[in-house]
Amino acid sequence: MRNKVSEGALIQRINRRIGGYDRKTCTAWGKRLRKLRGDRWWLDFGSYYTVDWNTGNLRDRHIVLEEYGREVGALAEWEALRG
Repeated sequence: MRNKVSEGALIQRINRRIGGYDRKTCTAWGKRLRKLRGDRWWLDFGSYYTVDWNTGNLRDRHIVLEEYGREVGALAEWEALRG
């Protein structure tokens, strides 16, 4: 039996794994997972993509959410994406 994880919860888990925030210096580091809004750039980016916090450059494109979650360790073997 697999526990279901919502899309929003998985995105938050992934963002905690791939990026961070230093409260002392008020700086962010690492990457941030983003969801494409609208469909104008879908062929270029896909539904999900990552952006580097420091430079603002695009890192990864066309991310499959459940596979990427497992890859970074945000989704356990017994969990699955709801929907």
